Amino acid sequence: MRLPSKSTVRLLGVLCWTVFSASCQETPSTQTSTVPVSTQPQAHATLAVVQVTEAAAAPPDSVDEYLDWDAVKLNGKLPLVGKTEELHKLLGRPDSLVNPDFNDVCVFYFDNQRFQYAYFKETRAEVDGDTAIITSIDFRHNSKLELITPTLRLNSKTTLSSLAKIFPKAVKNKGEVDVHKVGKRIEVSLSMGKIVSNDSWLLLFDKGLLVEIQWFMPC
Repeated sequence: MRLPSKSTVRLLGVLCWTVFSASCQETPSTQTSTVPVSTQPQAHATLAVVQVTEAAAAPPDSVDEYLDWDAVKLNGKLPLVGKTEELHKLLGRPDSLVNPDFNDVCVFYFDNQRFQYAYFKETRAEVDGDTAIITSIDFRHNSKLELITPTLRLNSKTTLSSLAKIFPKAVKNKGEVDVHKVGKRIEVSLSMGKIVSNDSWLLLFDKGLLVEIQWFMPC
């Protein structure tokens, strides 16, 4: 048997070293290709956190039909939260001042038990010193009263059908309420602002005409 020459041995050695080096270089490339696979769950986890954060920051419920408490004025002059002196100038001295029975009253504007109810021909305000809050407006006993905004005027001539043109959803959801010592009235509820809150307006109609507006908050 003929043995390989020295040159042949050197050539085989070079070839073996080349193959060995190539096999060693494949290992890093294989490790590199597995890195994106191992990081994919982390990417999904980050996305989930972002989604939860966005959901938590969602704005509160809002409505497109409302009568802004801050925009309305009695007869276009007096805000519903105003001075007692200004209320007297507009409506005169109250017919009566009544101390509330706090065992019977569950909701009131002032956070104290010092205020009194002031009545002006069935229109009512909460009065505490020099501050007066108008909480109920009676149009039947005082037809000169109006609740006015820059775009709306509510008074004793306001009809249910005319209100439906401005607040169709609210009128569609109207109900019937039995008012103590008065009788049944058609009731339309309106939000007091774009952002929904617990309190609302109650507009009471009798025979199709607006007779009273009340500030309402459930107990």
